[in-house]
Amino acid sequence: MNKNIFELAAEAMEEEQHKAYLGYPASMKYLLLSTSTDSKIIGRKWPQTDYIDLSLAHQLKYHNLHPGTIAFDKIELYKSSKLTDLISTAAISAHAFVLSKKALDVFRYFKLGNHKIYPATVYHKQNAHEYGILHFVNDLHGGLDFSKSKFYVANLLGGYEFDIDVTDEEDYKNKQQLVKTAQYPNTKKWWFVRLKWGVFKKGVSQPDIFNISSSNIEPYVSYDLAQAVVENGLTGFEFKRAYNLQD
Repeated sequence: MNKNIFELAAEAMEEEQHKAYLGYPASMKYLLLSTSTDSKIIGRKWPQTDYIDLSLAHQLKYHNLHPGTIAFDKIELYKSSKLTDLISTAAISAHAFVLSKKALDVFRYFKLGNHKIYPATVYHKQNAHEYGILHFVNDLHGGLDFSKSKFYVANLLGGYEFDIDVTDEEDYKNKQQLVKTAQYPNTKKWWFVRLKWGVFKKGVSQPDIFNISSSNIEPYVSYDLAQAVVENGLTGFEFKRAYNLQD
């Protein structure tokens, strides 16, 4: 199967990002979670979703939960897609996952932090299936110990350019702005500052699923949650090692 533009772009970004993490050990507490792109699992197309109401999908935001109730009454898969417990869609840009009832029952056993679950109905070959959309807003960027963490300047593809010193959160904001506007030495417009090696402040509690806005696009999950996904035979999930967090 030929890879689509989403997969090719994601692979290029992952390869470029990995160059920044060389020499750092993989975390033994956290993994990165994404939707599977394996055609043997999800069918011939990624994403699997042929139709989702974009006016609803775009109401899910990165930094805030929806203040009301949303119901996704129709999410339709391609006929060539396979029905999995985690459904891939490119329509939702926020941190949210389309999960089967079985998957949601597993996730509810864990600390999900600031989250909402919106009801959803997934149609596959004219059959309706009960799903839900787990939307979470757990950005732990502010929980980093910036003086102990390491950062780097990334280009438009997320590729490593050079290391940059950051002393605290305010210093991060200032240097991020300087880099984005090419006012920092040896940078170009729209480059940005990314997390290279994260250390949390003492006492910062981590839910079992969270993101760090200065880091990867993919969210982090605890090993315990990932293990539960595997043990319960849930499909459509892909886990990768996280090289940029201290255990």
